[in-house]
Amino acid sequence: HLQMIRKRWQAPYGDRQQEIVLIGIGMDSAALVAAFDACLLTDDEETLGMDKWSALPDPFPLWQTASQEHEETVA
Repeated sequence: HLQMIRKRWQAPYGDRQQEIVLIGIGMDSAALVAAFDACLLTDDEETLGMDKWSALPDPFPLWQTASQEHEETVA
Protein backbone atom coordinates (compact mmCIF):
# COMPACT_ATOMS: atom_id res chain seq x y z
CA HIS A 1 0.00 0.00 0.00
CA LEU A 2 2.82 2.41 0.84
CA GLN A 3 4.38 1.84 -2.60
CA MET A 4 1.12 2.90 -4.29
CA ILE A 5 1.03 6.09 -2.22
CA ARG A 6 4.64 6.91 -3.06
CA LYS A 7 4.01 6.22 -6.75
CA ARG A 8 1.18 8.78 -6.85
CA TRP A 9 2.79 11.35 -4.53
CA GLN A 10 3.03 14.84 -6.01
CA ALA A 11 4.17 17.83 -4.00
CA PRO A 12 2.65 19.94 -2.57
CA TYR A 13 -0.63 17.97 -2.50
CA GLY A 14 0.44 14.45 -1.68
CA ASP A 15 -1.47 11.49 -3.10
CA ARG A 16 -4.88 13.05 -3.52
CA GLN A 17 -6.96 12.00 -6.50
CA GLN A 18 -10.53 11.77 -7.68
CA GLU A 19 -12.27 8.66 -8.91
CA ILE A 20 -15.73 8.16 -10.35
CA VAL A 21 -17.25 4.70 -10.16
CA LEU A 22 -20.30 3.85 -12.27
CA ILE A 23 -22.21 0.67 -11.60
CA GLY A 24 -25.12 -0.47 -13.71
CA ILE A 25 -26.62 -3.12 -15.92
CA GLY A 26 -26.23 -2.85 -19.68
CA MET A 27 -24.09 0.29 -19.55
CA ASP A 28 -21.96 1.24 -22.52
CA SER A 29 -18.72 1.54 -20.53
CA ALA A 30 -16.67 2.69 -23.53
CA ALA A 31 -19.13 5.51 -24.28
CA LEU A 32 -19.13 6.63 -20.65
CA VAL A 33 -15.33 6.65 -20.47
CA ALA A 34 -15.18 8.59 -23.75
CA ALA A 35 -17.71 11.16 -22.47
CA PHE A 36 -15.75 11.71 -19.26
CA ASP A 37 -12.43 11.84 -21.11
CA ALA A 38 -13.87 14.53 -23.40
CA CYS A 39 -14.32 16.73 -20.31
CA LEU A 40 -10.60 16.78 -19.57
CA LEU A 41 -8.37 19.68 -20.54
CA THR A 42 -5.96 19.11 -23.39
CA ASP A 43 -2.26 19.59 -22.64
CA ASP A 44 -2.39 22.97 -24.43
CA GLU A 45 -5.45 24.07 -22.43
CA GLU A 46 -3.84 23.00 -19.18
CA THR A 47 -0.72 25.08 -19.83
CA LEU A 48 -2.90 28.20 -20.19
CA GLY A 49 -3.45 28.17 -16.42
CA MET A 50 -6.54 28.47 -14.25
CA ASP A 51 -7.06 32.17 -14.89
CA LYS A 52 -7.63 31.44 -18.61
CA TRP A 53 -9.83 28.36 -18.24
CA SER A 54 -13.00 30.41 -17.71
CA ALA A 55 -12.58 31.77 -21.27
CA LEU A 56 -12.79 28.26 -22.76
CA PRO A 57 -16.12 27.36 -24.41
CA ASP A 58 -18.68 25.84 -22.05
CA PRO A 59 -19.99 22.59 -23.62
CA PHE A 60 -22.93 22.36 -21.24
CA PRO A 61 -26.38 23.95 -21.76
CA LEU A 62 -27.44 26.85 -19.56
CA TRP A 63 -28.98 25.78 -16.27
CA GLN A 64 -30.68 27.50 -13.36
CA THR A 65 -29.95 27.33 -9.67
CA ALA A 66 -32.67 26.34 -7.23
CA SER A 67 -33.00 29.97 -6.08
CA GLN A 68 -33.57 31.14 -9.69
CA GLU A 69 -36.27 28.52 -10.17
CA HIS A 70 -37.93 29.61 -6.91
CA GLU A 71 -37.95 33.26 -8.02
CA GLU A 72 -39.77 32.33 -11.24
CA THR A 73 -42.50 30.38 -9.43
CA VAL A 74 -43.06 33.16 -6.86
CA ALA A 75 -43.23 35.99 -9.40
